[in-house]
Amino acid sequence: METKTISTIKVRTNLLRSGVKPSEVFAWACLDFANSGYTTVVLTAVFNAYFVSTIMEGSTNATLIWTSILSVSYLLVMITAPLLGAYADSHGTHKIILFWATISCSLTTICLGFSTPGSVFLAGVLLVVSNLSYSVHQDITASYLVNFCESSQLGKMSGFGWAWGFVGGITTLILCLLWVFNAAFLLGTPTVNIQTKVSGAMVITGSIFAFISFFALLNLGDFKYLNTNSNWKTAWTRTIKALGSRKKSKDLFDFLFCVFIYQSGIAIVITVAAIYAKEVMNFSVEQTISMILVVNFSACIGAFVFGFLQDKIGHKKSIFISLIFWLITVAMIFFAESSQFFWIAANFAGLAMGASQSGARAAVAYMSPVDKQAENFGLWGVSINAASILGPFLYGLATFFTNNNHRISILLVGVFFLTSIFLLIRCKFRPPAQG
Repeated sequence: METKTISTIKVRTNLLRSGVKPSEVFAWACLDFANSGYTTVVLTAVFNAYFVSTIMEGSTNATLIWTSILSVSYLLVMITAPLLGAYADSHGTHKIILFWATISCSLTTICLGFSTPGSVFLAGVLLVVSNLSYSVHQDITASYLVNFCESSQLGKMSGFGWAWGFVGGITTLILCLLWVFNAAFLLGTPTVNIQTKVSGAMVITGSIFAFISFFALLNLGDFKYLNTNSNWKTAWTRTIKALGSRKKSKDLFDFLFCVFIYQSGIAIVITVAAIYAKEVMNFSVEQTISMILVVNFSACIGAFVFGFLQDKIGHKKSIFISLIFWLITVAMIFFAESSQFFWIAANFAGLAMGASQSGARAAVAYMSPVDKQAENFGLWGVSINAASILGPFLYGLATFFTNNNHRISILLVGVFFLTSIFLLIRCKFRPPAQG
């Protein structure tokens, strides 16, 4: 048993594996920092609105085209993520894959800024490639968790990385907004058109992704636990075996299905938060952007605090609590009539988002063999991206059948979280040797 004496050295020893430097852990967390800016700026706050309002030139199908393009990218992720993960585990190419994913995502993100009114095909291709690259970057980053700490510390480690990631999202968005609101002054011109503003935001986002990721990769060691096989055929074979061996990996697959269900609810929240705020709560653009910043800040706190709770009370109980938070959030959103109450609900959503997403990452790492981390996180990516297709699609159907009533349709999110709670109760969280 460890003594109760607290010191920096003991805390560091207890948290990290022998030989792991804190600087290397920080470098890994910077990968989360780098990629979070992409989702915050491109998918949530800036480029999505530009695509719908400007690139689509006011088309009534604008939102449908946007979600369809994202669905194509999610389908490609579902196909490629487990394969790349299996290949990384076999060949130790984690850093190489991260390097190319960084180049691909950063360059295509910058190029998104060249999209003009009517350039739907160009924007669509760039969006698919950038989102695919981002997803690969996220999955391979997650596989590094076991490199740094013992299984009893996975919650804290995942929470630290996820929290630092939300800081990255906040930082990137603030820098982009500073550019958007001050572009005319910085360029020395009376006015600046929307394309110039968005182009600058895309350059900022892509550059931060690249510079921070390259800094991280320069300070990140190689992955330590390999399954030494030799060729691409092995990657396909291992992936097919993983998909066909549900009984052998029942604990993991049961949990991944639970993640798929509750992530469908989270995907709805992420996708329609700005729409709900505008259509139901009559938020202005400034209020909506402020809300996104607040949600990211709350999510940072949720990921960090729940990481400690997860290691203390276990994966199942901590994720259960985060799902209860989600149910409370949905109820608050449904009953919210005032903007003040909606702000409180937004903070609850942030706490729940950080806790549930970071918690799932730690749990997958805990239940996966050390030499199959990237492969299993590829399967985790399949669950998340399948949810990103299903959740918003069903929400769209709900709004159709309720005559565009967002307040009633948001109850669908509660159904996802309630269902996932019942699924979670049946999940068993055991290390792979016992699974």
